[in-house]
Amino acid sequence: MDFSILLGEFTPAQYIQYQILGLVGLVIIMFFEVKKRDKHSENTPYKFSFAWLLGDNAKRIGFTMLLIFIWVRCADLLVDIIGVNEWVKEHQFSALIFIGIGAFSDAISVRLKRTYRSIKKKISQETK
Repeated sequence: MDFSILLGEFTPAQYIQYQILGLVGLVIIMFFEVKKRDKHSENTPYKFSFAWLLGDNAKRIGFTMLLIFIWVRCADLLVDIIGVNEWVKEHQFSALIFIGIGAFSDAISVRLKRTYRSIKKKISQETK
C-alpha cells in the first residue's frame, strides 16, 4: 500500500517512530509542568496520578499529536527549503529533532489555547 500522499517520504514505521519521539518531548515538558503544580488545589490530586494526568490533558495530547503529524509530513519539505537536508541525514540528528518538535508543538498548542481563552473572555465581556 502506498502511503506517500499521506506520509510524504516517510514509511508508516518511520512515522510511528517519529510520533513516539515527539511524544517523548511532550512528556518531558508535561513532567516539568507537573513539578510546578499546586498540590493543595482543588483541581489537582494531592498524590500524582498518571491516569489523571492523561485524562486532564487528553485534548492537549491529541492536538500535539496532530501538530507532530503535520511537522513529520512537512519535514522533508522544510528541511529542503532550509537547505540542511544532507547535513541532517549525515549527522543522524532526526531523533533529537523530533523530540524537540514534540516539545515545540506542545508549546504551540498551549499558546493557542491561551489565545483562544483570552479572545473568548474579551468577547464575553464586550457582550455584557
